[in-house]
Amino acid sequence: KGCMNLQEYFRLPSVSRLVVSFRWMDQGWGIRKGRLGLSIHRDSKAIIHHSFTEPNHPAPLHLEDRVYDVPCSILQFCRPNDEIVIWRYAGGGSSHILSVLFFQARYWPGT
Repeated sequence: KGCMNLQEYFRLPSVSRLVVSFRWMDQGWGIRKGRLGLSIHRDSKAIIHHSFTEPNHPAPLHLEDRVYDVPCSILQFCRPNDEIVIWRYAGGGSSHILSVLFFQARYWPGT
């Protein structure tokens, strides 16, 4: 759902562990839709999309700090030549806003 509207932040090589931290908020009014997450790409095609939040818990209405350790059950699918794409999803429509500040990714190379 919404995969066509994912906006790429950056790419990482295949990893064995990934911990991200950020400060974020949805636009502050209306329906909350904002999400951050990752996709694992193999041969230029996404094989997995994974959100850093639960489906019914999008970005909050007020600034919130978050630390997320990507589960091994997701990263186990990484192979040596795969890429991890970190993405944002602001929501449907052209006027929805998702604010993300101080994004950091700590990662350990894959084996």
